[in-house]
Formats: sequence, structure tokens, C-alpha cells
Amino acid sequence: MAHTLLDGRPWLRKAAPAALVAAALLLAIAIINPFREMLPQDDGWSYARMVQHLLATGQYHLDDWAAANMPTQIYLAAGLSKIFGYSLILLRCTSVALLGVALSSLYLLLRELGHTRRMSTGITLVLLASPLVLLLGFSFQSDIQFLGWFLLALLLYVRGFRRSSAWNIFFASLAAGCAIGTRQFGIAIVVGLLATWAVKPSGYRRPLRLLAIAITAPLLAASAQVIVGFREPNITQIHRLAETHEMLTFPLHVLAKEFFWRCCVMLQYVGMALFPLLPALLAAPSSFWKQRISRVPLWILALCAVAAIIWAVSFPSVVTARTRTRHGLWDPLPLHWELFYNLVRFEHVMRLLDTAGIIGGTMLAAILFSRLRNLRSPRSLSPELVFLVTTFLGLLVLHLLYKQLNDTYTTAFLPFALLLVASHLRIVHTPTSLFRFCWMLSLASMIMMSVRMDADYALQTASWTAADSLARAGVNPFNVYTVYPWIHYHGAFSDWVAAGAPGYDLNHRERYVDPLHDPAGHWIWLHEIHARYCTTSSLSLEPPPGWRVVSFVPYHNPLFQKRYVRVLERTSSAVSCY
Repeated sequence: MAHTLLDGRPWLRKAAPAALVAAALLLAIAIINPFREMLPQDDGWSYARMVQHLLATGQYHLDDWAAANMPTQIYLAAGLSKIFGYSLILLRCTSVALLGVALSSLYLLLRELGHTRRMSTGITLVLLASPLVLLLGFSFQSDIQFLGWFLLALLLYVRGFRRSSAWNIFFASLAAGCAIGTRQFGIAIVVGLLATWAVKPSGYRRPLRLLAIAITAPLLAASAQVIVGFREPNITQIHRLAETHEMLTFPLHVLAKEFFWRCCVMLQYVGMALFPLLPALLAAPSSFWKQRISRVPLWILALCAVAAIIWAVSFPSVVTARTRTRHGLWDPLPLHWELFYNLVRFEHVMRLLDTAGIIGGTMLAAILFSRLRNLRSPRSLSPELVFLVTTFLGLLVLHLLYKQLNDTYTTAFLPFALLLVASHLRIVHTPTSLFRFCWMLSLASMIMMSVRMDADYALQTASWTAADSLARAGVNPFNVYTVYPWIHYHGAFSDWVAAGAPGYDLNHRERYVDPLHDPAGHWIWLHEIHARYCTTSSLSLEPPPGWRVVSFVPYHNPLFQKRYVRVLERTSSAVSCY
């Protein structure tokens, strides 16, 4: 009956795939519920302070904590705050909106490259189901905001190249400028544009005026980022530039090992996002695995890729900042931060993602080997493919040269991996039923991660509500110890910097694993010792010695069980309320 209904309305049949993606995003929004006045456990508090400062003074000021300069994100949020009023809900909703832009752009980009609606819908659902995309898409981090502008720019550039449309290229340049104004890594677009004009692919006859239209806005944005970064760096940027310079002075064999490690780890994290697609990818026919690359069977190269990834991710990098201490392969998720923090209590899930990342990364390597087999020269590619490939390479080089590498950074590579996988699935005959199973797996993964986020958001909201109630009652935020985003949002890190950054010495960074964060954590520990009030979500009904309970804030966990965040007041010189 439903099929007959769609057959009778062609416009409905065409809109159904896009409507499915929109419905999936709305389902995630309904489960996660971003309409809560709080910020999750990430760096969004720093960017929220920048919006506050802009609204209060009319001047853009980079927060002391932020390494990425992001005028696009801050001015967008401030402009909307002028209309609707400032709130943490509004700030996070800007990320949700740009997540919608990213999903729409990827879907349209796949359609522009000739993929079917079914394939485009399924691949877009895989992007939405990625744990990191969900985590970052409902925060005020810059990663998904960057991804939204970045994908919009890629879509419009590809459409402009294919249709020789100056207007598409003009709007693409504006989107590219916004991407660079959100994260400096967007400079990779400039690399892609220059490379496309330099390579001059087959059939490419574009006048220089189109290059001027395409590159003006991103080049201006990139120049501004570089100038501002070197002219007025804050303490975090000084630290990051110093440690990056230090890394690049290491011997070549150390750098080569580090770059190899980074490539393998990034391949693993991108492979994690392909978890719902693994059944379809592993169902590739035997002819795919038997093809030879430089006289070597593909299956042997795939085994080498497995060994390389396992070897690389089994050990910590001695160079990369903020990498967790590893104890071999059995310790999952090698990169710091969002995935580990949110899943640390779910070790089996961490191991599942870790294994899926190794398998997915290997499949990506195998598909790439297969494509290189048929590549004769860069000029044999279409202009849009030259642009996409060189933009990816530019992005990769930037991530290799910048010392800090968090798991959040890997989200920028997801679109390129998904485009590669889509092109592979188009030529490999896979049963329709298997495709449907993959799409259902995407929805199931998205729902499970959304439920996990809802649980964390409920706890965070209760903690923020408890701390805010104390601040409204006249308690100095300095005297409240609670979740660290609330503490920093109310000025803890800025106060530490204003005090001369005690414990931090740029010239003696070897004293700390990560000197910028270690003294910050030490300062918070001192704050905890002297704080008069504390919030805790401990299930114990009895307060720790030296504290008394003054109030409760209730919330519900995903099983609809009632839980409480307790507000404690110090009654003696107890060291900790935890």
C-alpha cells in the first residue's frame, strides 16, 4: 500500500529519503533533548564565555582556554542571542542547526556525484549515527559547526565545477570562509582549490576569474587566521605553537614514526564511524580481494593494513599531546577525549568500537588500494575529484603537523571516508536486504548513543541547576565546587591565568605530561579544598565527613529511576566532598 502511494506521487517518492534523514535527526533531538540550560563536559564553556564577552562589550575576544580562533561561530551565536536572548540552549542549538546543514550537504553532495537516493540516504544516516558526531553536534564545540560549513563549501564547489556556475562557486567561497573562520584546519580548502587549478584535470577549462571568485573569501579568512594567531596569541595558543615547533624539530625517523602512528589511529577512528556499514563492506565478492595492486593481491595488502593498525594503536605516541597512557591493544580507544570520557564506564562498548575501528579502517585502506590500482594520473580525474582529493590531503597534512590530536579532530575526515565507501558500494553488488540491515543498524546505533547522552545530560543539568541555585542565592562561584564546565564557565581558568598561571612555565614543559592542563587541574584541586559548597551525584545517602546536605536536585536516569544531585556545605576542614 505504501509503495503504491509513493508510486502515485513522484514528488513524495523523491522527498522520502531526505525526509527519513530529517526524521532521524528529529528523533535524536527528541531523545537527547538539547533544550536544557547547561553545557556538557567539553570545551563549550570557553566559547560560551566568548559570546558573553562579545554581547557585553561589543568586542571579539579569544578566551584564554581556546586554541582555535572562531569568529564565525561566536558572531553567529551572538547575533542570534541579540534576537532571541542569550542562553546556553541557544548556543547548543546553533550546533544542532549546523549538524542539519552537514547532513543535508552530504546527502546533496552524494546526489551530485551520481549516487542513488537510497545510497545517499544510507550514507548520510551513517554520518548521523557516528558517536563523535552525535556527541559534538549537541554541544557548543566547534567541530560540527566547522563540519557544517566545510561540507556546504564542498557541495557548492563541486556543483560549481560540474555546472560551470559562478554563483555556486561564489557562495561556496563564502561557506569556505566561514569554515576557516570556525577552525583553522579549513585552510585545506585553499590547498584544494590551488591544486585543482595547478593540476588542470582532463576536460578542465576554467578561466582565472572563476579561481578568483573561488579563492578570495577563503584566502582572506586564512590570512586573517594566520595574522591574528601570530600577532595576539593567548596562553593556550602560545603553548600549542611551542609544542608543535618542538615536535617538528625531532629527528626525521621520530617524525616518520609519529606520522605513521597518526595515520593509523585516524584511520581507526574514522573506521569506527563505519560500524553500521561493516556487513555490506565485508560482503565484497572474492574478485574484489583477488585483484592485484603492483602484483600483490589485495587481500595480502589488507592483512598488512590490519597488522599496521593493530601495531600502531597498541602503543602510545611519545609526541602527541593528551594521549592516554596505553597498556597494549587490550586498552581500547587510544585517543583522548570525548569517546573515552563518555564511554569509560562501558568497557564492552569501548572494545566493540575499538575492534570495529580496526576492521573499518582496514576496509577503508583496502578500498583505497583498489582505487589506486586504476588511477593512471591525477589529470585523469574529474575536476571535482581532484578538488576533493587534494582538499583531503591538505587536511591530513595539517593534522600531521599540528601536535595536538584529539578524537574530535577525526570528524573532519568522515565525509571523505563516506564518499569513498559510497563509490565502492556503487560498483560492488550487495543485496538490497543487506543494505537495509545496515541502515537499521545505523538507526539503532544512533538511538543507543542518544540514550547514553540523555543520561549524561540529565545529570549535568541537575549539577548545573544545583550550582546555579547557590550562585543566585549570593554564593561566590569561587566557593562552589561542581562539574568542571560550570567552574570554568564562571571564570576559574581565567582567574588562574590572571594570577600569573601559577605552576606553569613555558620553558620547563617537561615537568608535566601536558603542562597547560596539569596546573589547571591542580588549581581546581586547590579550589575544591577551599570551596564552601560542593555538588555530588554519589548514590550514598550519607554525606562525607566534614560536610552536611543542604538541598537536593532530582533527575531521572534512562531507566526512569529517580536520582539526586546533592548540595553539600562544608562544616569542617575536610579535604574533599567526593
